[in-house]
Amino acid sequence: MENLSKVHVKIKPFLSENVVTSVETTVVMESASYKKGDIFDVHPVFYAGCAMTGYGTEDFQLQDDTGSFGFTCEDGMGDFGPQRSYYFDRDVSGRLVITYRAKTLEKNPKKADPGFSLFQTYGGYTASGLAFLVLPMNGKFEFSIEHDLSSFSSKAEAVCSYGKGSFSKCCEAKELKETFYMAGNLKEFHREGSKLHIIWLADEIRMIDDFCKSMAELFDHTEKMFHDEDIPYYIFLYPTPRTVATGTGLTRCCSFGFGDQLINQIEEAEPIIAHELVHNWLIVSADREEEISLFAEGTAEFYSCYILFLLGKIDSDGYVDMINEKLRAYYVNPYSKGDFASAFRKSWTHSYAQRVTYGRGVLALIELDALLNRCTEGKVRMYNLMVELLDGAKEGIPMTWNRFVELADLYTAGKASLRLTELMEEGITAPAADFFGPEYTIEKVAVPVMDNGFDDTVRYSQDQVVTGVKPGSNAEKAGLKNGDVILKASSEWDVVDDETMHLVYQVRRGETELTIEYLPRGENVPCWQYVKC
Repeated sequence: MENLSKVHVKIKPFLSENVVTSVETTVVMESASYKKGDIFDVHPVFYAGCAMTGYGTEDFQLQDDTGSFGFTCEDGMGDFGPQRSYYFDRDVSGRLVITYRAKTLEKNPKKADPGFSLFQTYGGYTASGLAFLVLPMNGKFEFSIEHDLSSFSSKAEAVCSYGKGSFSKCCEAKELKETFYMAGNLKEFHREGSKLHIIWLADEIRMIDDFCKSMAELFDHTEKMFHDEDIPYYIFLYPTPRTVATGTGLTRCCSFGFGDQLINQIEEAEPIIAHELVHNWLIVSADREEEISLFAEGTAEFYSCYILFLLGKIDSDGYVDMINEKLRAYYVNPYSKGDFASAFRKSWTHSYAQRVTYGRGVLALIELDALLNRCTEGKVRMYNLMVELLDGAKEGIPMTWNRFVELADLYTAGKASLRLTELMEEGITAPAADFFGPEYTIEKVAVPVMDNGFDDTVRYSQDQVVTGVKPGSNAEKAGLKNGDVILKASSEWDVVDDETMHLVYQVRRGETELTIEYLPRGENVPCWQYVKC
């Protein structure tokens, strides 16, 4: 057994009038040894469009055997947004104690984001560890995590994907960050003998029984399909008025928003449920972040359709329709024609750019599945490749992008890597005509491209001030002007999937508030769809 340095982490939320106002973290390293200028951690200021705590040097209290001292900070840009690095301002030795406190945010129910932030929710809090934890980033440690819930009632509990209450884990710090945490008076759905736990804080969620039943059915099927290990899986559930379903997956868990007031049947939420579940198993490491994202979102989109088809929740026509919808959303994206790396870098700064990862990922999976089918005469499909990756991981073979490509090349005589390289490059590509077999082919149609009619970076800006209104665009025709401040907006994700849906903006112009509505579409672009022969 490894002789690892011990790190104790105490997480203490502060409650005032049934609202968690802040969360304090104390990190104790019993035998620290750092030189002046050594890095302690890199913490996101924004992550995937979500506000993190953004600690400054003044937010930390540091002390070792020789007294108090501080960090120096350096700001930079990471793959998912601005980040801040923390360096020691002198040599450090002995027992190191670091204390810092983060203010909670009030979740904006109308804002679409992945939900990584530290939110005050229903008398408790929900957050990803990425949002508020600053921990020693280099090396593996024996961590002990303590939840101090002394400001809550005796019924309060804390949970993350590693279980309820305090726990110990030998790992790198990123494993403690890449999970969601929830604390408060928890409600739970769990069946004896199942690995699935659904946790929530809200007192009332409409259709909660239907949701839990559906989620359990999808989980039980998917975990068998992907040869899951005997480890618990947690879903941290919250009601949202914004959309039918939205989710964000991290290690052995996901945060899931359920539009309980927006649906009449649970089936409307199942595609997103299936998508988030797939993230639990199909994720690879890679040298380039865009490869990780392409694989993760591509497989989640691809298999969310396939799983619903296998379970009989959609028929073969419905399966084709779901794939066509995903392809259509890709081709109408104004960033789909560029090279993938460029689009990926704009994911959290430009409207619609993030959706390219989903669409290009589905296209890549379709292409590789059809290629595998052709080269092996139907003996190997993409599913077989995924299971081989997963089973290999259990034997100590890392699940990496390179391993994925090597396996695909093995069955296709090297054609897979060549095709993937082509799919990463600039240009529009039609999907494999034979993906659905001889009964289907592809048809080229014209569809109007997404076009908000103003600068694509505005919706990701802090001030939300409209700039770059395009002359002759639907936005200009509807009355939107440069200098308008966007106060509220409908979902860009929803309008991608519906050619007739309008964007609705509530803006402030001077002292006046206006509602501006228009169809966010531009010129026609080519789109390929599967049709019966």
